[in-house]
Amino acid sequence: MNVKQYNPFGDFREHQEDVIKEIIEIEDTEVPNIILKAPVASGKSLIAYTVAEYLRCEKEKNSLIFTSTKFLQNQYLRDFPQLKTVKGRNNFDCIHNKRTCDKGSCKEICGFSCPNAVDSSLELKKDRDDSCPYWVQKIEAINAPISIINYAFGLIDRSFVKHFLPRDFAVFDEAHNIEAELMGFLEVEISPRQLYNDIKYNINVNLKDIQLWSDIFLEIGDIYKDAAKKELNKGNKEKSDAFISKYEKYKTTAYLMRESPENWVIDTDNANLLFKPILINKYADKSLLSFGRTRLLMSGSILKNHSFCETLGLDLSDSHIIEVPSIIKPIQRPIYKEYAGSMSLKNRNANIDNIVAKILEIAEKYPNEKGVVHTYTYVISKMIEDRLRTNDRFIFHNSKNRQSQTQRFIESDEPKILVSPYSFEGVDFKDDLARFQIIAKNPFPNMFGNNQYEARDRVSDFHWIFELRSKVLSQMYGRIVRSPNDWGDTYLIDSDIDSLLGKSSLVTGYMLEGFVDSWINKEIIILDETRLSPDKRKSYENERFNEQVVLGEIKKMDKPTVVKLTELYKNLPNDAYKEIRPICERLLKNEAIALR
Repeated sequence: MNVKQYNPFGDFREHQEDVIKEIIEIEDTEVPNIILKAPVASGKSLIAYTVAEYLRCEKEKNSLIFTSTKFLQNQYLRDFPQLKTVKGRNNFDCIHNKRTCDKGSCKEICGFSCPNAVDSSLELKKDRDDSCPYWVQKIEAINAPISIINYAFGLIDRSFVKHFLPRDFAVFDEAHNIEAELMGFLEVEISPRQLYNDIKYNINVNLKDIQLWSDIFLEIGDIYKDAAKKELNKGNKEKSDAFISKYEKYKTTAYLMRESPENWVIDTDNANLLFKPILINKYADKSLLSFGRTRLLMSGSILKNHSFCETLGLDLSDSHIIEVPSIIKPIQRPIYKEYAGSMSLKNRNANIDNIVAKILEIAEKYPNEKGVVHTYTYVISKMIEDRLRTNDRFIFHNSKNRQSQTQRFIESDEPKILVSPYSFEGVDFKDDLARFQIIAKNPFPNMFGNNQYEARDRVSDFHWIFELRSKVLSQMYGRIVRSPNDWGDTYLIDSDIDSLLGKSSLVTGYMLEGFVDSWINKEIIILDETRLSPDKRKSYENERFNEQVVLGEIKKMDKPTVVKLTELYKNLPNDAYKEIRPICERLLKNEAIALR
């Protein structure tokens, strides 16, 4: 099986070619689910694309690739420009006026029956050059043998329009996010005030019976449908469209509630009611997973096979598991426990100053390097910002300017430090974008008044909250070392994190490998240098730096190995630090040095 010809980059990383061949072989069987557990730097996107391209060329099969974020979607498109995708109407200018397509003539005048769009069979009405740019790119993606869309778009399409038909092969990147994506999509928020303003409907906010609420949802939906017709007759097309969307949402949710009322809970958010599913295992196969006859689910954050399958309603016996070992050595991604206090709700006010002091202490070790501080919540982020507001090395963001501030950090040539609650997924801080990161908050979700989380934890055969926390912590760890030649240091400073690291720890094996106290929190000792064979010594002469210099410098320092290596580069030319860790690793391998 020759798969290399379908790799646009030419060469494969370690394990990639074998994984691709195994996936292709399993795809040809009756096994519906292939679960790929692959840590950082495994090259999951290249694996997905190469398999899809092989199936297209060799078997005339079509594929659909899903990503959890638009950032990852754009990353695929940068790496594989042959892929076709769909972007929202607001990304295109209407050809009839200067407004974007979401506010253009097709919405306000034509009722989406634009003469430059498509007919009922999804054929362009005009030549490509005279057609609506939104529909041109969408039709290309629908008809392309390999397309890529994000989960949110896929859920909307499957639930309402069904423009994308099931394909032979579907790839679900970052598959651990499917549960959260479905939970968010199925959730319904009711604002009593908005409901009254829209359709003059009063609800009983104290009603708890889900079966009764399903009847109410159907009633509300019908009222919205009638109201949409009235608004359309008045010429209020935009308001009519909004009411139709609400009608469809209420109707869909009502039927799901009737099907399994025990699977729904009611939460409150200020004056609003939130209707949330507890489990999504009954819905996954009918929605996202229905896009593929064979499904490849990829993630570096699948902690337990049985719980992952249980969550998505998959049969573990019908699933083929592929596990890829890490190709990034632990010495390149050490984790240090430097706890400065508990950041739990009851302790954070007392300990925040210690946490900030520890952040500054760690930052001083990397005066010329960029870094990231993971705070998990905006509350913690704001507390840190209040104390470091005048320190221009730190960049903060809120929910509105998250993307722009993150981009500012990425583009900066200065040794900035990004403080962020939501940079643990969907963002890569590879190479010099971040050489250190600080996890300042134990990732514990807000359980106060959250009936969905509490119910979800009760009905699971495993500790769902514990697994959720472990998953987020593992994702945080994987942000800054992204390739076999990359390196970066991780510091844990919230003492509550230790509760995730005991004998029952569920964090990924990739993360467990990184803890310094498990492999390198020891003093280095220099063995007899004559143990280096003549051949080895001769080969070292061609290395950029002389290992004997490194050995001599390490001898003089009375510090743990990784700290010594980190500081050593300051005494060498600026680009030398990239060579220090590989040198040490070679010396360890050849027993020129050892660890106590």
